[in-house]
Amino acid sequence: MCDQRRAMSLSLLLQLSVIFTCYVCRGCLGSDASARLRDDLLENYDKARRPVKNVDHNVTVAFQVALRQISDLDEKNQVLQTFTWVRVYWRDEFLSWNESEYGGVNELQFSPSELWIPDIYLYNNVDAGSDGGLHAKTNIIVSPSGDVKWLAPIAYTSSCKIDIRLFPYDDQNCTMVFGSWTHTGIQVDLHPRGNSGDLSSYADNGEFELMGMPVERKVVYYPCCPEPYPNLHVTISLRRRTMFYFFNLLLPGIVLEVINPLVFFLPPDSGERIGFCMTILLALVVFLQIVSASMPPTSEAIPLIGEFYAASIFILGVTALLNILTLHVYYHGAGRRPMSNFIRKTFLKWTAKILGMGDLSQPDCPVGSSECHHYYGPVPSGKSGNRISCDSDADVTCRIPDSPRAGQDLLKAVMETKTERSSKAYGQHLGEILRSVKYLIGDFQDRKTTGNRENEWKTLGLVLDRFLMFFTIVYTIVANVVLLLPAFNL
Repeated sequence: MCDQRRAMSLSLLLQLSVIFTCYVCRGCLGSDASARLRDDLLENYDKARRPVKNVDHNVTVAFQVALRQISDLDEKNQVLQTFTWVRVYWRDEFLSWNESEYGGVNELQFSPSELWIPDIYLYNNVDAGSDGGLHAKTNIIVSPSGDVKWLAPIAYTSSCKIDIRLFPYDDQNCTMVFGSWTHTGIQVDLHPRGNSGDLSSYADNGEFELMGMPVERKVVYYPCCPEPYPNLHVTISLRRRTMFYFFNLLLPGIVLEVINPLVFFLPPDSGERIGFCMTILLALVVFLQIVSASMPPTSEAIPLIGEFYAASIFILGVTALLNILTLHVYYHGAGRRPMSNFIRKTFLKWTAKILGMGDLSQPDCPVGSSECHHYYGPVPSGKSGNRISCDSDADVTCRIPDSPRAGQDLLKAVMETKTERSSKAYGQHLGEILRSVKYLIGDFQDRKTTGNRENEWKTLGLVLDRFLMFFTIVYTIVANVVLLLPAFNL
C-alpha cells in the first residue's frame, strides 16, 4: 500500500517537472525565434530605400490624427498649440515573414531608427524648436504580412489665421497641413484614415468648444515640378465660450451704457454733469485697451467687442456735447434775452406735452403789460422801463428819486403834512410820491420780467434734458442691436 502511494507521488512530480520544462523551453524558443526573425529581416534591409520591391510602385500611407488636447490658441500671435496622437499605417514589402517558420511570432517591434518611415511633416509648423516632422521615439509595430503601424504622441505648434470680426462670439477654423516633404504622390501616396480625426480621447478646453475635426485630402501641383504632391488638411473647428468675456468685458460696458442717459437727471446747478460723462468715457477707454491688448494687431477687421466699445465711446461723446448744449440753454436767460414764440410753442408746449410734462408755455410779459400786472392794478401811462414821462402841473417838479428809500421818505413827509391839503407843499409832496410809486412799480416789473425770462430758459433746458434722455436711450438700443445682431445669426 505504501509502495503504491509512493509510486503515485513520484508520477505526479514527474508530470509537473515535464510541464514546467516545456513551458520554459517554449519561452526560450519563442525568444530565440523573435531574435532570429529580427536578424533575418534587418540583415539586408536598407532604411533609405522605399519599402517596395518594384520601384515603379508607390507606397500607400494612411495617416490619422487623434486630438488629445488643445494647449493654447494665441490670438495675438495667431498660433495654435495642440497635443496629438499620430497614427501612421503603411506596408513594407521587405518586412514580411511566415509565422510557422519562426515559432508562431505574429508581431515584431522595431525602433524608428531601424526602419524606413515616411517623411511626413507639418507644413505650417511655427515651432522654432521643431521642424514639424515625425520624430517620436515610440516603437514601430510590424505584422507578418508587412503591415506597419506607428503610434506616436507629438505636440504640434501650427499657424492659425484668426478671424476676430465676431470676437468674442466667434468661430475659429485652424488647419494643420500634413504632407511628404521630399516624395511625390507617385512615390508616396498619402491618404487620410477616415473622414475626420479621432476625438474619442479629447480633453475639453475651458475657452473653446470643439465643433469638429474634418480631414480633407488635396493634391497640389507646384510650378517647379509636374508631379502631384498630396497633402492632408486637418481642420480643427472651435467655438469660443462667451461666458468669461460677457461677465468681464461686455457686461461692464452695458452697465455704463445704461447709466449714461441718467446724466440728464442730474440737476444742471449741481455742476457734476460733464465730470460724470468724462468718468464713464475714461472707463470705456480702459476696457477698450484691455480688449485691444489681446487681439492681433491687424487692420483687416475690427472685432465685434471693439465696435461695441467704439460705439459706446461715440455715444458718450455725443452725450457730453448734448449736455453742454442743455447747460448753455439753461443759463441762456442770464443774458435777459427773450424767447421766441416759435421756440416757446415747439418745446414748452408741444414737446413738453409729448414727454408727459404738460403745457409749460407762458405768454411773453413785456414791461407795462396789463396781463402781467393784474395783481397790482393798471400801470400808469407814460411808463416805459425805468423812464417816466409825467405831466407837470400844480407846480410839481418831475424828477425821479434815486432809490426806493427816497420814496419812503416822501411818503413819511406826506403823512406829516396831510392836514395841509390846500397848501402848495402838499402838491409837491404828492407829485414826488406818485413818481416814487411809479419807479417802484417799474423796477418790480423789470425784475419780474427778467425772472420770467430766466425761468423760461431754464424750463426749456429741463424739457431738452427729458427729450435728449429718451433720444440717448433709443439711440443706444438701436446702435447695440445693429452691432450685436451678427453675433446671433451664426
